[in-house]
Amino acid sequence: MGGAGDRLVWEVDIPLATNPLILGAWAKALAATLVLCLAITVPVFLFADAAQVLPRLAGILILGILGLGILGIVIMAAVFGNRFRARFTLDDRGILYEGIDSRARALARLTVVAGSLGGNPRTAGAGMLAMAGETVGLSWDDVRAVRAHPRRRALVLRNAWRDVLHVYCTADNYDRVRARIEGAVTS
Repeated sequence: MGGAGDRLVWEVDIPLATNPLILGAWAKALAATLVLCLAITVPVFLFADAAQVLPRLAGILILGILGLGILGIVIMAAVFGNRFRARFTLDDRGILYEGIDSRARALARLTVVAGSLGGNPRTAGAGMLAMAGETVGLSWDDVRAVRAHPRRRALVLRNAWRDVLHVYCTADNYDRVRARIEGAVTS
């Protein structure tokens, strides 16, 4: 990232279970999971000449995804207290997101340890994925569009086909951050 003079750094508590942007992203992830599960299982059952099972299978998958969705919202509210602490660093070359919430960091590490000690590579892998997502750097060259959400003091950065980062601001810096990001993306 650029020099210290052009760098803007701030920390913010991001609302989770009451945030339409977070809930929308969660819903998209769950929908993608459902579509992927169906894309894998439907051809298998059709090939096995067991199409009569598909409506029940789809129902089970939908209920499972809904249960996972509700569990995620409960975790956002109960475990994280509906808040997630993050730090953003913005300069002329891009933006850096750092998840600095101590609860999330501890949970990710605990998941890795529990999975390793329990001999469950999926659990350990989930923790490692959470740890890998604690820091995300994004160059302005990778951003194609910015969607502003002034009421939420948020900016959604998109590449050619999806949201890549939600940037949350403080009441004091939203206008400045928005101007700098929009200027960097359009230049």
